[in-house]
Amino acid sequence: MRIKCATVLDGYSGVGCTAIKLANSCHTVLANEKEQLKLECLEANESVYGVENITNLNYDFLEMPEIKADVVFLAPQCVREFEEMEVDPAEHYSPPLSAIVEKALTITNNIVLLMPATTNVERLAALMAETLEKSPRGNGSCSLEIQKLYYMSSLKYLLVLYGPLVNKEITLSDELNFIYKMIRSSGQGNFDHKKLIKEIRERHGMVALLRFLQEYNELGSPVKVAA
Repeated sequence: MRIKCATVLDGYSGVGCTAIKLANSCHTVLANEKEQLKLECLEANESVYGVENITNLNYDFLEMPEIKADVVFLAPQCVREFEEMEVDPAEHYSPPLSAIVEKALTITNNIVLLMPATTNVERLAALMAETLEKSPRGNGSCSLEIQKLYYMSSLKYLLVLYGPLVNKEITLSDELNFIYKMIRSSGQGNFDHKKLIKEIRERHGMVALLRFLQEYNELGSPVKVAA
């Protein structure tokens, strides 16, 4: 996990598995857990592992008071509930994932999400784009870095990074190729408006481009394809 900073907030800490790992690479870890029993387990685990740079918080993440952190790590507690279901987890969080990300953006634009392996990456990108557009921290880009986490040769989770944490080697060409691949995977063939897509991205950013494509589809406009 590539998180090294002065202060990281673990918004849904649980019993502290991630918080304790983050304590090895970050100066201060703010471990937030609203359930008292899990919080007590978290405190016990900190004692067992001899961790001294974790500050425990007891809030509902969406109702946290103003706080400062360089990175927000989010593993909402409903993750495991959808691991084995044939639904897209990003659309079935409670509270909605968009609300969770909006709250995180009031703290920092360095966000890390731990998502189930069954998450639809294209839908997640669209959700992030829509959420970022509403935030003053949105920078016109919706570049996400996706890391796949395996256990015993089985894909278990996706680690989704947004903000300066994203690999700086991602280029405009990478973003455009992702969009073309997303359109092709929808079964609509090769989109023949690449020049228009490139122009919207360069002038207005990835958020505006994803919104344009979403509205285009919602209006029922047929996407023309090239043989």
